[in-house]
Amino acid sequence: MIICFDCSGKTNAMMDELLARGRYASVSELISIAIANQVVLETQVSDGESLTIGERESVKQKVSAANGKPSSKPTKKRRTVREDPDGSGQSHRRVEQKSVLFLLDGLDTLNRLSGSLPDDYWTPGMEVPLDRWVFGQHNKLLPVKASCRGLAHLLKDDPKGIFYDDAANRISGDAIILGDLLLECDGKHKIDRDKALSTAFPNSIDKSGKARSRYANQFVASVNKQGQVSGALIDFKLINYKPGKRPRLILTESGWEFALMRNPILDEHCGPHSIKFSEEEVKFFLNHIAANVRAEDFAYRAILQAIVGGANTPDLLDTMLRQSVPDERTQRVTLSFLSSQRSGAVSRMSDLGLVERVREGVRVTYLPTDLGRDFINRERPQE
Repeated sequence: MIICFDCSGKTNAMMDELLARGRYASVSELISIAIANQVVLETQVSDGESLTIGERESVKQKVSAANGKPSSKPTKKRRTVREDPDGSGQSHRRVEQKSVLFLLDGLDTLNRLSGSLPDDYWTPGMEVPLDRWVFGQHNKLLPVKASCRGLAHLLKDDPKGIFYDDAANRISGDAIILGDLLLECDGKHKIDRDKALSTAFPNSIDKSGKARSRYANQFVASVNKQGQVSGALIDFKLINYKPGKRPRLILTESGWEFALMRNPILDEHCGPHSIKFSEEEVKFFLNHIAANVRAEDFAYRAILQAIVGGANTPDLLDTMLRQSVPDERTQRVTLSFLSSQRSGAVSRMSDLGLVERVREGVRVTYLPTDLGRDFINRERPQE
């Protein structure tokens, strides 16, 4: 849909200022979010509620409290946030005020059952075609971490496996709450879009349910007509499943290890310089994919080698990757699909600190980090 409207110079300047902060990909996204926010505001007003910004009580509440009488109208429970009490620049609202499903607290590390690793078609040294890389839409790893943690909690009640649809429904529902917190953190600390914590998480702004459904299918599990489970968790061999009409999900030993590692976002505070993963988590994940997820290991190496070789922009990298696609597979690898596969892999590599994206206006340049150079120089594991 194309909409034309009159825009004053003042409004245009404000839009330019918001876009310059890097939180919005385009004017279209900015306007869409503004409209969604306005709907929320007007819904509150239409329900007869006053909308208070901050932590102050309404006059009516204060008078009622002073007289020892309850307010004539029940009020919604308010979540209290201590805004930067120690001057550190960090928000001290932790995830448990939103959802315990993603916390390390309460997990039993002693009594756990692990599923075997899913089979891997690829053997060390094999070239993995681009269309067999991990799906590009699985573009972030913090949702992978959160879903592993959530599944670990659910397995406490049923250690032999959780029905995939129950797991997807419960975890994606709580992911909305976590997504709201991360979105708030991104906005408060002006975290740019390349490092945004809330990307790929659903949030309460989306009333259509599409974001939640996408999270459930991509970052928990979905099942096809043949009963085969797909999604980021099984692609990364962090879960396996027990077949049936309703397959049951279970964490692999690698999935348990990843779930039980402390995480700077889920278990600490969200601040302006927050990192998504600890050094321990990054080391574990890179070792895990090198040994067990050879398609991802191959993708990282191919991209890093291409960047080091000079293909350090999206277009140059796409051109080089296109040249590596065998003739018999070119019909399956369209330009848009290739770009999606490249973008998803680069985004995951950025989460792990293997590459950096440098933006100059609309131009993006990829730079390998020291960790990225070390990764391509180390030996591949052998059978």
